[in-house]
Amino acid sequence: MGFRYEELRVGKDILAFVDAVHATTASFPPEEKYGLTSQVRRAAYSIYLNLAEGSARGSRKEFSRYITIGLASLVEVHAAFKIALKLSYISEDTWSRMDASSNILWKKLCSLRESQR
Repeated sequence: MGFRYEELRVGKDILAFVDAVHATTASFPPEEKYGLTSQVRRAAYSIYLNLAEGSARGSRKEFSRYITIGLASLVEVHAAFKIALKLSYISEDTWSRMDASSNILWKKLCSLRESQR
């Protein structure tokens, strides 16, 4: 028997996104280890963790609320990568990939949230 969040297709997409975030932030400068690197990784983890926690809640309304929290964390990751681009921690190509991935994930999570209303 698995948990409900493990059955959601978007969960697999979020885990792939977490992998991409982790790999991308590995090249950030060492002085960012406890700054931007930590912040963006925690925000990425939060997307998945809120999906998991929300899926265990007793109502669709509560699940929808946790998806919304996950969406806010996704926006935080997106903003962190804009900062990383501005500080030249990532290339334009990396920014484009992360931006596209963020937007795709945004749409999928919004669709899931709408299905819970």
